[in-house]
Amino acid sequence: MREHDDLLDAGLAPLGTPDGEPIAARRYRHPHLGERPVIRLAGQTTGEAEDRALAFLGFGAPEVSAPLTTGRVHALGYPAWTLAHDPANARQALAAVTGMQRAARIARTRPGVAAETYAELAAELPRAHLPSFWEEAGRAFIAAAGPGPAAVMFGLAREAETTYALPVDEDARRAVFLEFAFAGALPVKAIAAYAAELETRYEPGRAYAELRELAVRRTLGGLPPWAELPKQVRRLAKAAGLDVRAEDERLVATLLSVPSTRTARLPFWKEYRDALAAQPPELLREVFPTAEGVDEWWLGLLEETGALDGLPAAWLTRQAAHLKRGYGTRGSAVLLRTVPRVAARLAAEGSPCGWKAAATRGASTSSTPTCWTPAWPPACPSPIPRPTPGSGCSAG
Repeated sequence: MREHDDLLDAGLAPLGTPDGEPIAARRYRHPHLGERPVIRLAGQTTGEAEDRALAFLGFGAPEVSAPLTTGRVHALGYPAWTLAHDPANARQALAAVTGMQRAARIARTRPGVAAETYAELAAELPRAHLPSFWEEAGRAFIAAAGPGPAAVMFGLAREAETTYALPVDEDARRAVFLEFAFAGALPVKAIAAYAAELETRYEPGRAYAELRELAVRRTLGGLPPWAELPKQVRRLAKAAGLDVRAEDERLVATLLSVPSTRTARLPFWKEYRDALAAQPPELLREVFPTAEGVDEWWLGLLEETGALDGLPAAWLTRQAAHLKRGYGTRGSAVLLRTVPRVAARLAAEGSPCGWKAAATRGASTSSTPTCWTPAWPPACPSPIPRPTPGSGCSAG
């Protein structure tokens, strides 16, 4: 992550931080509250909507402070969006608030019923309200730790925009995409459509930067990089006249630092093979990807890049446990080749015997000839099976 990203998300970054907007305190007074003001912290994007929403409730014009800090640009929620963009139908939007609150309360325990409630409310709203309404429903599911239903709500918002050809506020929609990406609630289908739009709406440099940030924030939100990501970002980087290989390496270095990347599918890893090979060996050894069929491919990459040279005993122990994940145990011809080269050094270091199980735990003796007898520590009998007749190896 870039410096200040966490502070931007919290609305506490220093003034002037890029990719954010100034946050100010807005003080409102109401005839029935006497000297007790209501103070809201808002950015430039949502400030006007806050004013209209509170004016609708009888508050006066605000006293606005000088900028205090910097935060992310946030899209307006619902019904605040209506007060800013469709005040003539504000009462209709406000009438839906009670039902929305009821649905939000049961979103965690009864998500199906909550979704049905939102659908019933949506049927009574003007079409122009639907994108903002469904986004607000998605936020309720995000708060209830339900990124799956939230992604469905997000998809309904985009569907309403397309179906009814509604006008789109680009800055607001960008903020919504980043918001749902960071929450782990951004479906791949929506990303594909958004990436295509970026190419037509923005100049190549900005389009590339937007998609790259979206990819990083979605991964930070707990979702693995999607399979088409390499091709999509490369196309935009090439159009922007950037060094595609260097951009690949920069993006991969960022993604490898995020835990959810390890669950990416095998095509993602294969597509970024050259960029992975350019990463520091110590970084590669900490990844441990989990995709189906990735283990031997990944260990082969580590072997070819020299990341297995000088590896510590603790890593072998971790790798042995990693090969046992899920159901069954996976063998590794790469480790069968690697352990003999480091066995003597590990024994000299006084490493415990447990590490050597990484070489053969679950390994199929037919996967590769075991024509060697490593120098195991005397107290640790060799786990490598003796060559069988006809294997092409001598008993040694």
